[in-house]
Order: sequence, then structure tokens, then C-alpha cells
Amino acid sequence: MASVGHWTGREASALRRALRLSVRAFAEHLGVAVRTVAKWEALKADTSPRPDTQAILDTALGRADTDATLRFRLLLSEPAGGSLARYFEDRLHPARPSGQNLTDESGSGLVSGQVFKLARRSTGLTQSGLAAALGVDLSAVQGWESGWQPLGTLRAGVFLRLSARLARLGSPASTGRHLREAVEADQVLSTAITAGGQWVDADTHPLAASVHRRSITNLITWPLTGIMPQHLAEFVSKAPTSTFSERPALSNEQVARFFDHLLTVAERGRGANEALLRRQAVYLLGFDSRPQVVHWLRDEWTRAGRQPVKDHDITHLLEARSASVALASMGEGTHLHDFVERTVGGGAEVANLNYWAYWIGELPSEQTSDEFMADSNTQAWVGARLLHHLTDRMVPGSPHLALNLHTLHALIASRPSLLAGPVAVRAKVTTALDQLSSAPTLTPLGRDQLAGLRYALRLASR
Repeated sequence: MASVGHWTGREASALRRALRLSVRAFAEHLGVAVRTVAKWEALKADTSPRPDTQAILDTALGRADTDATLRFRLLLSEPAGGSLARYFEDRLHPARPSGQNLTDESGSGLVSGQVFKLARRSTGLTQSGLAAALGVDLSAVQGWESGWQPLGTLRAGVFLRLSARLARLGSPASTGRHLREAVEADQVLSTAITAGGQWVDADTHPLAASVHRRSITNLITWPLTGIMPQHLAEFVSKAPTSTFSERPALSNEQVARFFDHLLTVAERGRGANEALLRRQAVYLLGFDSRPQVVHWLRDEWTRAGRQPVKDHDITHLLEARSASVALASMGEGTHLHDFVERTVGGGAEVANLNYWAYWIGELPSEQTSDEFMADSNTQAWVGARLLHHLTDRMVPGSPHLALNLHTLHALIASRPSLLAGPVAVRAKVTTALDQLSSAPTLTPLGRDQLAGLRYALRLASR
């Protein structure tokens, strides 16, 4: 009869595998919490169950049949599997402090787990199939996809190898980039949810680490809106039969804590080194419809949006922009119209174009502050992608139509050659502008900009 002198996570994990149970089923089998088993799986020999749990494990092992007992002995005696299996098995889970909660109460691995699931499904493999291909236990794949074992906790080398392996198995070549951005989104969500109404210094806050592009922002808001980011559609196109109706799910309490933290950041982040942190927090507050947040955004617009926008005052410009865009998302579009009126011409218009080029990824270099938007030399980007992006957003009912139209007008004014290319480009822009003729939300400025764009199209067609 097999026996264990002292149980650690390693022996407990071996028993679960010998019994051929999932993490959840093993937890139910023992009568312990799922997070307890997840902790054993993550820490292996670096953690030991409590004395009463040691006795429970003794009993479970004693009741195991002969085949399971043999498998248990073999699992404990073998050093590891093949080279790839050993690499993943030994290195996937870095050491963590004893007692750390691994059940994703902070949402620490939800978004990257969902993206990992999309990548796995795009290969056509089941969880078991991918585990076999990687040479890891099924619980590892389940842990990554569920967020119990967040991908963000993997060592950098392991993460890169895992991303490359998925691509070789058939997921898109961009899988690694998508997973890295998803991990960054998880860091924002988990930091905010963990902190709640508490302040987190800008030096350590992920919202202050870099200027976010559309792809990362849409990953952050995915659990809030239920809308899968468009850039993940390539996973769906490669999937043979799978449907992708799932979303990273946060509880109501987690959502409330997330927005409570953003409001704390927006109220307290007034220092010069906190400008980026505050600006990105205010933008995300636009997804919170609670009355107190709407009231706060109105006050923010009163403070920042009704003052003249000075050239090179990027902080003031973006504070006003974030508040007006957030309020427009909530159905209060007059503030966005006012913002557009105040930013016609000059440095504010250049900054707006640079912001958009960076937002959609046409401006390639990563930025750690908003100061790049003041650069009057905009030759670092072409504008073709931005033209396509804005043309698709000439939608009469869009809450952000005023800003989209203003930006398209400024783009063509600065780069009229964009309309001198293929006829199909001009045709697409013409069709989009024709849809706006009866848009009830167009202001006199908007109608002037629409007329100017049509004139530019006529000149380009000669």
C-alpha cells in the first residue's frame, strides 16, 4: 500500500493526476476548496497542506484502487517527461507567496485566458489535445483558460515559447502579440479591482505605464461591454467549427470595484507625473453609467472643457477630450460638439490627428506619455489606415460622429493626396459622406466640414 510521510503540493498533484480527476473534481473528491487544489498545482513542492488536509489526502490515497496507486507511484518516481514536457512542467508556475489566492477574485487572468482559449480553438484542438501537444497536464491548460493560473505569472521565456508553440500548431502568427496585450489588460483590471477605492501610485500603476492603443483598451472593456475586440476576429476565421459567444466575466462587485478605483484615480491624480494615469482612467469611466459618475464627468467637463485650448497644452486638451467623449458615450453629445468647436485649427488639431494615428496603430512607436501628440511633424505616419478607419465611422447615429467627422476633415486637409489614389477609396468615402446628408446631429460646423470633404473629393477626381 502506498503512503506519504509528508504531503506537499507535488504529491497532492500526483494523486489528482493518478485518479484522473480535474482540479475541480479533485477538490470535490477531497471536500476542499478549488483554490486550495489550484495552489497545490501552482506551487508543487513549495507548499504543504494543513495537518487536517494531510489526513484527508492519506485517506484518499488509501481508498485509491490498485491502478491509481501504481500511477501515483510512477508519477512520483519519474523525473519528468520529454524535453518539451519537462520544460513546461518544471517552469510554468513561478513560486508565489504561500496562501496567495489563485481563484481569480481580482480578474487577474480572465482576459488573457479568454484569448488563450480563442487561440487554442483556432488550432482545432481540444483542451486535452493541446495539453498532449505541449506535454503538460490537462489542468495547466484549464488553469490558463479559466484564469486560475494567469498567463501573466509565467516567466518571460516560458510565455514566449508557449506563444510560439500555439502558432506552430495552427493559431495566427500574431498570437503572441494578442496574448501580451491581453496580459496587459489583465494587469489593469486586476490592479483596479484589487485596489477598489484605494489610490495606487503612478509609478506602479499599469494605466500609467504606456499610452494605450485601441486594441488594449478594447480588451480592458471586453468584460464590461461583452463586445469581443475586432482585432481578435482572426482567431474566429481560423477556427474550423467553434463559435465564440463567451466573454471574460466579472461579478457585479468586481465591476463596481474597478470603476470605484478609476474614480479615485480621476479625483486624486492631479500631479504632472499622473497626467497619463488620470486621462486614461477618465476615458474608461465613460463605460460606467452610475449617476454619481455621470455627475462627476459633467463637473470635469465644466472644469476642463470650457476653457480655451492652448497650443501645446496637451494635458488640458486631453482632459477635455476624455470627458466629452465619455459623456457622448452616455448620450450627452453637446459637450463633444463644444470640444470640437474649440479645437479647430492650430496645435490642437495636430494633436488630435497624432492621437488617432497612435490609437489605431498607424504611428508605430510605443509611447510612455502624451507629449508626442504635440509634435507638428506628422510625417512618421501616412494616414491611409486612419482614412479607412474614420470612413467606417461616418455613421449618422454614432455618439462620436462630430469628432470623427472633424478628424476626417483635418486628415484630408493635411493629406489631400490620400484621395488621389485608387477610385475605390474615393467611392468608399463618397458613400460614407452621402449617408450623413440627413444626419440630425450635424452642427453648422459639421455641415461646413462635410461640404469641404465633398469639394476635396471633386478635386481629387479631376
